[in-house]
Formats: sequence, C-alpha cells, structure tokens
Amino acid sequence: MLGPEALSYMYYDDPGLIREMNEFWTHFTLRRLKRAVREMTFDYALIWEDNCYNHGMLHSPEIFRQFMAPGYKALVNFFRTHGIEIIAVDSDGNVAELLPLLLDVGVTGVHPFEVAAGMDVTAIGRQYPALQMWGGIDKRALARDTRAIDDELQRVIPAMKRRGGYAACLDHGVPSDVSLENHRYYVRRLLEMSVMD
Repeated sequence: MLGPEALSYMYYDDPGLIREMNEFWTHFTLRRLKRAVREMTFDYALIWEDNCYNHGMLHSPEIFRQFMAPGYKALVNFFRTHGIEIIAVDSDGNVAELLPLLLDVGVTGVHPFEVAAGMDVTAIGRQYPALQMWGGIDKRALARDTRAIDDELQRVIPAMKRRGGYAACLDHGVPSDVSLENHRYYVRRLLEMSVMD
C-alpha cells in the first residue's frame, strides 16, 4: 500500500508502524489458515512475496531479520505443526542474497529463479543441495525458435534431473510474444527430457 520508496523510508522513520503492520498481517494470515488446515490436507505451502528485484534485495538483510523473519518463523511453525513440510517462497528477481535468510527461517523451497535477473538454477542447486527448487527455465527462449528452446532445456534439465529436488518450469509466466507453436514445442520437449531414466 505504501509503495517501495515510501516503505523504504518507513523502516527508519516509523519502525513501530511497520512492526505493527507485519504482526497484524501474520496474525490475520494464521487465523485465516486455521480453518483451511482443519478441513483440507496440503502437499505444500507457498508464501507469495517479492523481496527482490532484478539486481537483488529491495532492502537489507538486517531489515529482513528484524522486520520479516518473525512473521516467516510464525508461518513456518504453523505449517509444520499442521504436517506441511514443504514450505516455499515465490520471490522474483535476483534472490541470491535472500536465499540464506529464507533457509534460516525454515523455508524449504524457492521459485521462480529468473534468468534475466542472473539466477542460474544449476549453480544455485549446487550451492544449496537441500533447497527445493522450481523454475529457472528462461521464458525468453520460447519467443525465439526451437533451437533456443532446446539449448535452454539442455542447459537446465539434465543437471537438475541428476540433482533432484527440482520441478521444471519457466522462470515466470509465459510472455505474450511466445507463439502457440513454440509453447507446444517447449512442453513436448520438456516432457521428453524430464522422463526418468
């Protein structure tokens, strides 16, 4: 509601208000989820946010630790208490600096690993072998041609198949400049390459 610039100032000008907002949102979310976990079984939980942009975090790691980590820990504890072991975060942009912070609060998975923001799922997968990952296939390749699609899939799929803990998908939504033919080709090739040996 504040926008990124005004919010950035608020951490310093009125940290009490930011804490109150975060505490309210955490409490509201947990109350809202109580009925859901009572009435349904979940395979995983997904926390949707954007702490990052194409060059890194929108705030410092210390801001995350002070203002956001308590809410994350409360959510993670709630999910685990209700038998949900896979707890993932969707954060666009370059998440390299955010990853250890998320792991520290108990998050187990992250996506979408945007290639245009410098994210390479194969390298991150080696750095964090226990991290559950999905995404990381460059959506821009689909707008080019079948050779570009094959090259991109070859860059990602064999390495991530060997690693495991990975669900193959694009690093964001399908762009509007992707033809139906290219999208069909991508899906067909992805299925062919993803079959377990």
